[in-house]
Amino acid sequence: METLFFERITVENAAAMLEEHLRSLERQWEILITVHDHKRLLCLPDGRHILPHRNLHRCACCRALQGDEAHRRCLGHCKTGVIRQLAAHPSPQQSVCWCALTEVIVPVFKGNEHVATFFGGTFRLPELKTPWNAPLLTEEFLESYKKLPLWNVKRGQEISLLLQTVSAGILQIADRLFEESLNDSGRIGIMKRFIDRNAARNLKLEELAACVGLSKSRTSHLLKEAFGGSFNSLLNRERIRQAKTYLLQESTLSIQEIAERVGFANEFYFNRVFRKLEGIPPGAYRKRQSGAAKT
Repeated sequence: METLFFERITVENAAAMLEEHLRSLERQWEILITVHDHKRLLCLPDGRHILPHRNLHRCACCRALQGDEAHRRCLGHCKTGVIRQLAAHPSPQQSVCWCALTEVIVPVFKGNEHVATFFGGTFRLPELKTPWNAPLLTEEFLESYKKLPLWNVKRGQEISLLLQTVSAGILQIADRLFEESLNDSGRIGIMKRFIDRNAARNLKLEELAACVGLSKSRTSHLLKEAFGGSFNSLLNRERIRQAKTYLLQESTLSIQEIAERVGFANEFYFNRVFRKLEGIPPGAYRKRQSGAAKT
């Protein structure tokens, strides 16, 4: 009997194959899956995300929300509230947002660090006929809320197990693809990966030298030889690369918030470095790219 071979997930097809797989799971389980990649570990070295359209909630209720106050509360819950909730109890759990939408949230860890969160839902609470904070909600939201499936604990546990296995597999795939997409080998590849993964914090040359088992001076020399620049210039290039991804994919984040996320001490220095490397300030870059995407 002839052996059948199936398509392997690669750098080139990862986004399409994983999106198709997640949509299949959503149909089977009658849920929507959202992914918040807090540490950008699901990105390739060139900035491409392997789950490029999964960071926003697509529930009809969420799409029906209108007004600055409603969106502010949504961001407060999904961007900060959930992280605080998982920091207090770092295990899969039920999450109920400010307008009574219910989901399963699953933290994804790399070592002891919370690097991503998977959301599975959305449900309505069985004891509620009308969500709290109803004055802030549109008629379209209230009508959509009534059509949501009812939350129950057994269903929540099943979704929790699903998301735990799926998220672990996707993180492992992301690690493999990142390694495969690096053209450099040996110490050069290790240094590039270390900088890519740690650029958002106050990274020091001493740490990089220790990672590859070399002196500071030898490490600095290798960086200049391989990448044509100093440690600080390479670090800033990686931070700007990450910032460009945020500018395009996270429209709700301010320039200051993006500066902090990618590792700059303040917005002023971020603007100066961004302008030096890209020729325009980050705000203008976001506006230009947003306009190009609409044409």
